Amino acid sequence: MFQRSFRSLWIGQTCSNTADILYIIALVTMMYKISGSATFTALIPLCRVLSQSVGGFLAPLLLAKYPLTALMRLSQTVQLILFIVLALFAWQFLSSSTLWIVLLIIAIISFFDGWTTPAQNALVPRLIENEQLLKANAFLSTINQIVQFGGWAAGGVVVAMISSPPTLALVAGLYTIALIFTFQIKEPQLPSSAHSSTKQQISQASPHSTRRFETIRSGWVALWSNRQLRTIFTMDMIDGICGAIWIGAFTLVFVQEVLHQSDAWWGFINASYFIGTIIGGFIVMALVKRLDGKLPLFMIIGTLGYGITTAIFALTTNLYLLLLIVIVMGPMVELRGSSRTTLVQRSISPELLPKVLSAETTLFHVQFGGSILLCGILIDLWGSMTMYLVAGGFSIIAGIFGIVQRKHLQQKEQNENLSPANTDHVHPM
Repeated sequence: MFQRSFRSLWIGQTCSNTADILYIIALVTMMYKISGSATFTALIPLCRVLSQSVGGFLAPLLLAKYPLTALMRLSQTVQLILFIVLALFAWQFLSSSTLWIVLLIIAIISFFDGWTTPAQNALVPRLIENEQLLKANAFLSTINQIVQFGGWAAGGVVVAMISSPPTLALVAGLYTIALIFTFQIKEPQLPSSAHSSTKQQISQASPHSTRRFETIRSGWVALWSNRQLRTIFTMDMIDGICGAIWIGAFTLVFVQEVLHQSDAWWGFINASYFIGTIIGGFIVMALVKRLDGKLPLFMIIGTLGYGITTAIFALTTNLYLLLLIVIVMGPMVELRGSSRTTLVQRSISPELLPKVLSAETTLFHVQFGGSILLCGILIDLWGSMTMYLVAGGFSIIAGIFGIVQRKHLQQKEQNENLSPANTDHVHPM
């Protein structure tokens, strides 16, 4: 369906994402057994998020200077080496007094992952023809949902069956396979005029001492100066205020406090959500020709649909109807996500896109951390039902904002001040 480099990209991402899930489960299991502290164990995801935020913030310095594929290869090679060190250390020397070393290595690995993600996402428009872009985004999203669904479901079983150390060896093997496929990706060359124009603009924008700051700043400036991007990310910020509602801890509280059910229903809800998103991904791929010309409309529909189904979810006590609602929610999530991703990729020039995606990654991690805190406060003050109602309300507000600003979402021309060169002949993602 897609060319060889794109196939190498998604296969490598799939192996890497699967490895991420397994290594988190294995390390969390090991650290909890040794420390006996849930709080200490929770430092693993905290270290990952904070380090990924720093990596994403600094990524433009590298993305502006080196080819995307070269950065991905370097990053994944370093991550593989560090992970092997981490696995051997955890296997032989992990104890309550050496837990901080594990956290330090995790933080370094996550830092490199923070600038790998925007590089991967920015590479897609250079590998895929414009007319196949929406289909490619839906395909990548569906594969990721399948990995998430299967990985978290099977990961615990794998760790229980073979224990954590062998699981870490399996993870190292998956990372190695991912690196092999990454080396098979060939990055198309952007027009030389685009590169020279970009360098010239950075040089003219500031003296040598401040060029690094300007490089980092350029992605953030694009988010604000490009009306289409600004509208999309404003919707993201509104929608993401309570974006952490589906993490396991909050869903579990809802199951226990509102539904008064056992933990098994927590698993049923999670499974239904992933099934819905997988179905949604296939629907988007099947209807790509009908959707592609109306991406702003379907992004708004997906956002509103997600908000409405979330609010209905909060008020539903019939267990089987609840699962059906969660499944229906999945296509809304995919419709919004695939449309939004494609709009972002098409709204900015390919050479500036990695910097924009770096800013996006940083914003996401920072807001998600704040969202976890806010959702926890809402649960403590008003209960989990109210938290889901508030989350649904924010998503509906984001959709309404998109309706009001729809003319900006439909903007097709790139901002001349932001685009280093006319790249109409380059197929954007």
